[in-house]
Amino acid sequence: MKSEKSKFNDSTELAIKKLINNYKVEVTHLKEDLLQAKETIMKQAHNISVIKTKSEKLQSERNKAQVKDSVPDDGRNVKNQNTGELISADLALPSIDKFLPHLANNPNALKPASKESKGRTGVTLVIGIPTVKRDKASYLMQTLTSLINHMNADEKSKTLIVIFVAEKNPEFVNSIMADISKRFTADFDEGLIDVVSPSPAYYPDMTNLPRTYGDPLQRVKWRTKQNLDYAWIMMYSTKRGKYYLQLEDDVIASTGFVSSIISFANGQSNANWFVIYFSKLGFIGRLFKTSELGYMIDSLIMFHVDHPCDWIIENVLESKVCSVGISRGQCDAAKKGITRQYSPSLFQHMGLHSSLSGKVQTLKDNSFKPL
Repeated sequence: MKSEKSKFNDSTELAIKKLINNYKVEVTHLKEDLLQAKETIMKQAHNISVIKTKSEKLQSERNKAQVKDSVPDDGRNVKNQNTGELISADLALPSIDKFLPHLANNPNALKPASKESKGRTGVTLVIGIPTVKRDKASYLMQTLTSLINHMNADEKSKTLIVIFVAEKNPEFVNSIMADISKRFTADFDEGLIDVVSPSPAYYPDMTNLPRTYGDPLQRVKWRTKQNLDYAWIMMYSTKRGKYYLQLEDDVIASTGFVSSIISFANGQSNANWFVIYFSKLGFIGRLFKTSELGYMIDSLIMFHVDHPCDWIIENVLESKVCSVGISRGQCDAAKKGITRQYSPSLFQHMGLHSSLSGKVQTLKDNSFKPL
C-alpha cells in the first residue's frame, strides 16, 4: 500500500497536470479570440477603405450635367435649368447615376410617380415611413393612428409625416392615398401627412444581383430595394425640416414622443452627434440632422447591394471616427462619441409578418414604455 506521503504526491501531481491542461485550453481559446479579433479589425478596415474610396468617387463626379440642361453663368459656371443649382464647369461633382447608371438617361426617374402634399416645410421633425404591400397583413394604418393619437396640437404643428409607398402598382398606391385621406382627413388637410411614391424607373434591374452574404436572391433583392427606399425618402425629406426620424410601417409610439425627441436632441450639450437611437431594434427610431442626411443617402446608394441598412449606418459611423489600425474597443468608444441612446425606447415593433415574404418577425423592444 502507498504511504500517505506517496498518495499526497500523486494527488498533487494530478492537480498540477489538471491545472496545466486547463491553462492550455484557456491559452488555446485566447489565441482563437485574438485571431477572430484580428479578422474583425481587418474586415472593418477594409469596409472603411471601401467607403472612403467610393465617397471620393461620388464627390469627384457629382453633377456632370448634360449640356441641354445647362445655361452659361459667368463663363466658368453653369446653372441647371431644371433645378436652378449652380454647377461648376471645371469640377466633376458626384452624381447618383454613377452608382445607379440606369438613371443617367431618364430625367423623370427621380420624380415622384404620385404625390399628395400640402407643401409643409420648415418643421422641426420629419418622420419618414416607407411602406410596401405585405402578403398577409398591413400595419400602416395602425402605425399612423398610434403616431397621431400620441401627438398634441402643438406637436403636430412641428411635424411632417412622410408616407413613402414603395410600390410600382398605381392601384395599390392610390388605395393607400385614398385610405389615409379618408381616415385622417383633418390632419391630411392641415399638412401633417405627405403621401408619395417613386417612379418605377427609379429601381434598377434586380434579376442578376450578386448573392451577398450567401443569401438567396429573394432576400438580396428585398434588402437592396429597402436601401434604395430609405435613400429616396431621405432625399425627399432633407429640405423639409431640422431633424429626420426613420420609422417603419409596423410600430406603435409612446405618448409625447415628438416633444421627447425634440427636447432630447436640442438639449445635447455636445452637438457633435450623428445619430440618436430612440429604439433598440433594427432601423427603427433613428434620428438624424437633415443637414447631415447626405452621409446616409450617399452610403445607402453606394452600398445598396452590398450591405443591410443597419450595417451601412455602422460603416458610416466607423468611417467618420475609426482610423485604420485602432482596436475594436477604441473604435466602439469613438462611435459612442457621435451617437446617443435615449431610454426608455419611444417606439415598439408590433408587426408579425415582415415585408420580406414568408418571414415572421417577433422581436420586441423590452425597454419600450407606452406611457
